[in-house]
Amino acid sequence: MSDDVETAWAYLVVSSEQQADTLDHQHAWAISLASDRGWQITKVFRGVSSGRDGTRGLLEELLVELRKTPAAERPQRVLMIRLDRLGRGLGLEALAAIAEIARLKVLIHTRQDGDYTLSRASDSILPLMRVVTGAIENEARRDKARAVYTRRRANNAVLSNKRPYGLKLEAGRDIPQEPQDQAVRLAFELSINGYGLAAIGTRLRAFAAPKAYVNGRTHATNWTSVRVAKLLRNPAYRGTLVEPGMWDDVQTLRAASSTTRSNSRYPWPLGGTINCSCGRLLIGSIHGSPPRRVYRCTEKTIHGHNLTYSAARLETVFEDVLAHLSATPDLDVAIARSEISVTAETLERRMKEIDEAIERHGIERKRAWALNERGLIHDVELARRLREVDSELRQLNFDRGTVDSDLRRLAAQREQNLKTVDLLREAVLLWRDGDVERKRFAAQQLVRAIGGIYMDDGTLRIGSPPNPQRFKRTGINH
Repeated sequence: MSDDVETAWAYLVVSSEQQADTLDHQHAWAISLASDRGWQITKVFRGVSSGRDGTRGLLEELLVELRKTPAAERPQRVLMIRLDRLGRGLGLEALAAIAEIARLKVLIHTRQDGDYTLSRASDSILPLMRVVTGAIENEARRDKARAVYTRRRANNAVLSNKRPYGLKLEAGRDIPQEPQDQAVRLAFELSINGYGLAAIGTRLRAFAAPKAYVNGRTHATNWTSVRVAKLLRNPAYRGTLVEPGMWDDVQTLRAASSTTRSNSRYPWPLGGTINCSCGRLLIGSIHGSPPRRVYRCTEKTIHGHNLTYSAARLETVFEDVLAHLSATPDLDVAIARSEISVTAETLERRMKEIDEAIERHGIERKRAWALNERGLIHDVELARRLREVDSELRQLNFDRGTVDSDLRRLAAQREQNLKTVDLLREAVLLWRDGDVERKRFAAQQLVRAIGGIYMDDGTLRIGSPPNPQRFKRTGINH
């Protein structure tokens, strides 16, 4: 290479993998430019590196190489498509990088503006504006994308194209996919009837059709216990393939402790439902010879031994409690204990205030853009105002999500209360004639409704145990 041939390094970068195909276009531009100007590209920096919050990681690699390269061997120029390829964010970090490159006696050359020099203070204005303008463009794109996703969420549209087994996407919504949907319904029916994960998996391996993809490929699913558990707790099936009530009931049954699952020889309809006065759950156990069923507390440090209660007697007492509650006219008073303390009216009023504030901030954003277009505020001030508005909008949207969650929980609690009233009317019959799983389900629903049941000195009492916070497992969450 002749001593009078100028050298250059090519700096080729994009923000995401989706933009990676443009790297070839950047490289072609750099090669064409160098050929036209008689420059020689001696090193290429190429990759995916985000600069959303400041300088890009790839830029750091470039700076390290420039610093350790002797001055006589450094390139005369660094070639890049646009100056905002250095980074965006506030622009200050990118401007500092530009200044450091200038101190190293290297020019930055862009397709947009050619060579940059920083020989005077005023020379820093253009680079700063280029970087800030890039940040504003990013914000505008994010606003547009956010608006699209917000609109789709408001319409209950699906955001991901990858759908669970048994569902397919049509017009932005989940719909059943035949014949796979039948296997999902079968899994929930088996679960509600007391089948375990392994037993359900065995049925699905014999019955379920392979998973079908949009491109026509199929894949046979290995229905392990873990995969069945994921299927049963997937909220995408609620209201699409499975009735909401059945989906909720399966979650309740699945949330029960593994110690409470069906035992064909020794049933435990109250397992995982009743607490000891110390806060531990009573679990089913077999004692003595001949063997007899008991419910016991395993907290020896407090009681000095494994405290046990006759299972037959405890279940009889529990049946008496059911009969008493089902005959109580003011049952709603007991059920109301578990309701959320904040009223729906208060939450709805707060939601209205948040929505009005979000609307005002949207107007403020439009006003800032209008002032900028009329030349009344410069780009830097526009970026500052947009950041402030976005920061407040993020908090408002977070608050809105919290209030919306509380409203949903309140509605769900009221629906649950109505279901519990109906359940209690049938609970006595369930305990007389139902299977173990349905008895357990009735018991757990009752516990949720009245705030807990615990044993105290041989007596079954309603409410939370005296000191439930002593242990990680204290029964069903109320």
